[in-house]
Amino acid sequence: AADFTVQLTGLPCVAADWVEAAVRAAFDEQGKPIADENDGLKVPGVAVSRKERRLIVTACKHDGNAQILKAHREALEELQAQPSLSNEACERKRKLDMAIEAEELAEKRLEKAALDFIRASVSQRAESGDSTYVPICSGVCFVTLRKHKDVEEVLMKRTIEIPDLAGSSCSSPPRRSASFTSLSSRPHRVSVSRPPEPTDIIWRNVGSTDSIRRQLIGTFMLFLLSLAGAAIIGAVSYLQPKVLEQTRSLFSDLAVQGIGLVFILAGYLSVFIVVPWVETSYMRHETIASQEMSTVLKLVAFQTLATVATAHVFTVETGGELTRNWYIVGGFLIVNSMFVDFFVITCIVQGWHLTLQINRRCLAPKALTQFEANELYAVKADWYIVDRLQLVVKFIVLCYIYLPAMPLLSGILFVVLTASMWIDQRNLLRHLVPPPQSDASVVQCILVYVMPVALLAHLNMTYVTFDELRAERMSEQINLLANTTLASLFVPASVSLSMQEFSQSMQEFSQ
Repeated sequence: AADFTVQLTGLPCVAADWVEAAVRAAFDEQGKPIADENDGLKVPGVAVSRKERRLIVTACKHDGNAQILKAHREALEELQAQPSLSNEACERKRKLDMAIEAEELAEKRLEKAALDFIRASVSQRAESGDSTYVPICSGVCFVTLRKHKDVEEVLMKRTIEIPDLAGSSCSSPPRRSASFTSLSSRPHRVSVSRPPEPTDIIWRNVGSTDSIRRQLIGTFMLFLLSLAGAAIIGAVSYLQPKVLEQTRSLFSDLAVQGIGLVFILAGYLSVFIVVPWVETSYMRHETIASQEMSTVLKLVAFQTLATVATAHVFTVETGGELTRNWYIVGGFLIVNSMFVDFFVITCIVQGWHLTLQINRRCLAPKALTQFEANELYAVKADWYIVDRLQLVVKFIVLCYIYLPAMPLLSGILFVVLTASMWIDQRNLLRHLVPPPQSDASVVQCILVYVMPVALLAHLNMTYVTFDELRAERMSEQINLLANTTLASLFVPASVSLSMQEFSQSMQEFSQ
């Protein structure tokens, strides 16, 4: 259906019925030069996105709660139909009663929230003399045409004019689209584009007006969080060896290492946990693809920043230069972090899929109904793909940056990519529910933006690494030459002195 549909963006936020009628009229009027018929384009369907985010979120929660409530009631009826119950069945019945009571209260709260939203909308309209609820357009609608060539022609125009509907906020239904066939003196121009897949759209966020502001604020706050995490990791990595040198007992060593490990994990996991939550709850992404792209870019950037900043903390001891002494601690930290990410995260958390195993082995057997057990057993692959993609890209970026100085990283990257193909094939084809269908914008963004930046960092580190090694060797040669020159100034004098002593001894021997 998406091949015969176009998306209109920039529509006025007025009554949805008026927007639908105006869009139909605009396509009938302006489609005459495009269509073969004289009566314009045939528009079998116009779906106007409504500005009802709170209502959509409440409805989604209500539907999920209703499914669980229905399953609990059916399970309770089955238990009540049995003539006698065992102790385990009685305990299960008691838990079902408690769960049903809590879910009924939640259902009432959700219904009240939906009614409050409608009442608030009605009260706003009552100020203009209208006391009925009218759905408002969110600024986006989807128009379905009958012929594929008509879709291509409309997309080539890129914009289309619709009548000015600034005053069309009344609740009365519009008349036939013929009333809009003649465009007003101030037509409203909207953009036309190809819509994403229906499963890729996040309907509650369609038409959000503050998405850019939220993106800027959220990115800035996450950047500050990443800097704080990098500072914690760098401080612990730099100070922990110095503190261990002053400890005198095994218990003190274990305590210092344990506290340092807690702070390091907090620095790493803070970004890893907070970024997906912010992208889902605070941001206003209209598609799953844009949400995945934003999440991957932030995780790659912030985790790479944390690793690089932590490794470069040790340049304090080398005068701010990447000398041979820096590779003993800073280079080892980078290689060690990549090994930890590979064995702990790639092989155990993602390869063995720790969340899936916990759900299936621990939570699903304790579920009250088969419906809940099925939901726990079937883990979706939406965030799994984001997690795997950002980790692989992080490996590639770190390998690009430090490959000139540490060729060992190419071997680590080869092992990671080889294992990743087997892990992803096993998990996606055998253990996880297929993710929602989305486009390839995430991979395109990585290839177009992330890889060139990584290549520039590779070239910069190549110059810095070999330039500082050259400077270090030159300083060693200068010191060697200075010592040799200084020695040559004293060697002739010592040789001449020894010759004089030898001649005097020979004269004394001859006498």
